[in-house]
Amino acid sequence: PSHDMVRVVSAQQWVRFALYLGVVAFAANIIFPSLWLFSVYAVPIVLAVDILYPCLIARLSDLSEAHHGFVIGVAGTLLSFAFALNGFLSSLMIYVDYRLPCLVAGFCWIVALFFAKIRH
Repeated sequence: PSHDMVRVVSAQQWVRFALYLGVVAFAANIIFPSLWLFSVYAVPIVLAVDILYPCLIARLSDLSEAHHGFVIGVAGTLLSFAFALNGFLSSLMIYVDYRLPCLVAGFCWIVALFFAKIRH
């Protein structure tokens, strides 16, 4: 079999793809708000998070060979805290406006996309 058909995609390219995917899904949810459509929008958002998490862990694991376990442990703790805080704050934001969690999350994804473009 020919190896010319295989294309290597860098982690940075996966990160950009996932961030664009998430931004488009959040934008669609904001432009066309609907409870049943949210289940459709959730699929690309979950897919994007599933792509971003291993890319982040891979990036962090390259930072320090001497303190690899410590760095991954702290990253896992911070990410777990972020997921817990996300659930708590989302439920509070819904009292203000039911679209607010998606607006805030979409804004954060746009900021992340901006920083991902600046870095490379």
